Order: sequence, then structure tokens, then C-alpha cells
Amino acid sequence: MVATAVVLTRPTTAIALHLMDKRASAPKRLEAARRQAQHFKLQPLIESFLPIPQSTSLDRQQSVHGDLVALYRPQLLLIALSHAIEIQADQIIWPVQMNGGFEDVAIATEQVILTETIARLSQDKLPQIESPFLELSDRQLVQLGSQLEAPWQLAWTCMFNGDEPCRACNPCRQRQAAFDDAGIVDPTGPPTVANQHH
Repeated sequence: MVATAVVLTRPTTAIALHLMDKRASAPKRLEAARRQAQHFKLQPLIESFLPIPQSTSLDRQQSVHGDLVALYRPQLLLIALSHAIEIQADQIIWPVQMNGGFEDVAIATEQVILTETIARLSQDKLPQIESPFLELSDRQLVQLGSQLEAPWQLAWTCMFNGDEPCRACNPCRQRQAAFDDAGIVDPTGPPTVANQHH
């Protein structure tokens, strides 16, 4: 969402791609992506499946030393590249963000290089992959999004598919901490006492 807000500050045409996976929150994330596309007047939103084997949820995989995520990200980028080549896009904005983790930034950079190397085996000219938020902290990302008036209420962060964010899972807590650090009120509302004990 922040990436879309940044791109739309430039004199360019933007198209959004949403890759669906098997996370429990996938339906809510798709709903949020569609609402964001409508808000930013990005039509059509390209919706595609991310074909990775998942014996457990991606959320669980991310907590197991990132082993499978190391394979997940290049697949994501290759799918994005294939769509970008098909529609003759000049650029891909990959909104990955590592919250200041130096090693994670290095790995993500290597994954971009690897993906481009694979794609060049069959394509001479490739869209440029940009990762403008890679080195930003969570606080900085929230600050940037707020400066650009990003509609935070349209972003689904929770791991689950409930009617409201659970506010107890790691992504929910990370989001709340980022808004707190930035000194900005999250428009989705503060956690309730009931949810704090979820």
C-alpha cells in the first residue's frame, strides 16, 4: 500500500499485483488488496496464485529460520517479472522491508540478483526491480506512509481471518509497536482488553 502511494506521486501508470498464498489470512489480505486498488483507482488488480508447497502455513514457515522463505521470495519475484514482461512494464516495485536487519537486507538483495540472473536466461530486457523500503525500520515505514496519507485502515496485517485483527499475533504486535514508535495512532483502533488476552 505504501509502495502504491509512493509510485502514484510520480508521473507514471501503476498496476498492482497481488499474489495469493495459503496463509490463514489470505482471504482478508485479498479483500484488503482489492479495497486498496479501488482506493488508488488501480484497475484491474492482477490476482495470481503463488504456487509453493505448504505443509504448514507460511506464517509458521517464516518462524523456522526462514528456510522456505528463502525459496518463497525468488518465486514471488519471478511471478512478478513474468506479469511485468507480459504487460511491458518498465519497473517492478517490490515492497519488501527488513526493519533495519543488515543480514536480512543482504539476503533480499541477493535474491533480487538471483531472480534477475534466472530471468535473463530467456529475456534480454527486463523490468528494473526496485526495493525502496528495504532498509527502512517499521517506524520509518509508518511515518512515510502517513506523510503520503496512506489509508492504513485498508491494510490487513493480522495472521488470521477474523472479522477484526486479533491484535495478539506477531504481525499485529509488530504493527502496533511501529505505530507507537512513530507516535501515530493506528486508525484500526487500539487493542481491547479481551483481545490482549487472546
